[in-house]
Amino acid sequence: MSYRNSMKWKDENTENPLIKNDDLYHAALDEFSEKSYHEASLNDILKAVKMNKGSFYYRFYDKMDLYLSLFHRVGMGKMAFFQEHFAKEAMPESFFDQIRLTAKLGLLFARQESRYYLFWRNYLSEDNSIHRVMKENFSEMADDRMDEMIAAAISKGELNASYSVEFVASVVKLLIYNLDTLLTSNMNDDDILKTVDELVRFMKNGLK
Repeated sequence: MSYRNSMKWKDENTENPLIKNDDLYHAALDEFSEKSYHEASLNDILKAVKMNKGSFYYRFYDKMDLYLSLFHRVGMGKMAFFQEHFAKEAMPESFFDQIRLTAKLGLLFARQESRYYLFWRNYLSEDNSIHRVMKENFSEMADDRMDEMIAAAISKGELNASYSVEFVASVVKLLIYNLDTLLTSNMNDDDILKTVDELVRFMKNGLK
């Protein structure tokens, strides 16, 4: 199944409507944290906030647009959480420790709000077509920082310098950005961190 791969507000170079509309944000988060994408009802979301469809479609293309916009707002909150952490504590020197810490902070962020955690777990259970739309829209949010981390790791000899920076960066990002394919919705936090550790060990021993 294919989905529209864009957000109306982004195409129109405006602000995510969920940033200021807390009622719609919370209604969407309630619905998508309790149900899968296909089971979630746009009508129920709109009914909860007493919004008519004309007003909704003025701001969003469709349900997928709302889903993407919800990911965007939650993602912005996650980035703020990370920034707050690193304002108090320095980033580890090792690239591999940075990857491990990032995964752990992601879990801590999700645990702050039960709906974030449920929303993420539901996302893990979605089909590949939804995962693909997510990655196409949001992987660039972390690309610049990841490129800096990889370049630093190569310069320190943590990653193989016999290949081009571009090639190594592409391989590492392919592994990291597809971590969700190694996770299942029935994993607990310890299982998730164990999988992250296995991926880190693979990168460290297989790419050094």
